[in-house]
Amino acid sequence: MSAFGQLWKRAPLWRLSLLVGIAGLGLAAFFPTPFLKAQCPWLPGSAESLEKTGAADSAAAVPQARFTYPDLRESLQGSVPLGAFILPLPEGTWHPLLAAQTPPPASFSYLAFVRLTGPVGTGGKVTGLLVVQVSPTPLPPAIADTMMAACHDDRNYMTQLRELPRETQCTFLSPTLLGQQTVSFNPLITETIARLHTLDMLLPPLMIMSGWRLFRPQTAEDGAGASSASLPPAQVMTVDLLLAPTKPGTTHLLAPLQAWDRQEIGHVAAARSYVTAQKNWTGQWIARLNQGFHIPALEPSPTPRDPAFHGP
Repeated sequence: MSAFGQLWKRAPLWRLSLLVGIAGLGLAAFFPTPFLKAQCPWLPGSAESLEKTGAADSAAAVPQARFTYPDLRESLQGSVPLGAFILPLPEGTWHPLLAAQTPPPASFSYLAFVRLTGPVGTGGKVTGLLVVQVSPTPLPPAIADTMMAACHDDRNYMTQLRELPRETQCTFLSPTLLGQQTVSFNPLITETIARLHTLDMLLPPLMIMSGWRLFRPQTAEDGAGASSASLPPAQVMTVDLLLAPTKPGTTHLLAPLQAWDRQEIGHVAAARSYVTAQKNWTGQWIARLNQGFHIPALEPSPTPRDPAFHGP
């Protein structure tokens, strides 16, 4: 009897481990992770799509988004018209990075802009990333609710809710790690970060997000039908501005990565000072967003310089 045969007969635990290992390889082949399928496309199985990674936010979000990639060399400053809305841009030169349109029932438009130091493209250092989602028609309650989920994240540095007669607004400030495979539960933001990597742009390991949510429920006067859901259909607008808390001209953070955790930030002066500055600046920028959304005929006032901008 061969050595293998003797081992097979006399070592039941080894035999069981071998069988389990072979079964595991088979399952991995027929049910691969997205990363494994990307590395080995010849595997027989199919990986789950980006829409199913992360959490309910992505599960409810984006079926078959149609992407377009604008000319990155285009330069934008001041503000950008988005249909009936005027989007105020933070200081500096911004470049259109990605656009997407999704079909019903999660029908909305998505735009992403990037601000750089250095060359436009390879080697450019990202100092700002601005992403906007607008639903032209009311979204189903489950989708609208998940798009507001960031307002209730306990990792936020701060969250402010405003209940108005016809709408609810939410402003928040939170750290965003960029070194993870899935940067956001929103697959469109993950796709945006992936495009930056594809273009060989340089990103810091972390950025601080100033987020704004506008939730406008459809009323009976608007034609909303009866619904057993906890929320009515609603139009939702989301604006996420990620700013880089880095030393000028570099991708090096002002403080160690662990210092930006909500529980630790009070102990590191550089991180605390930066977050306080962005928090104060965010309030001024949100005022411009409201002006551009509610009074689009009036050009928004110039936005003060944000703490991540180091240009002239």
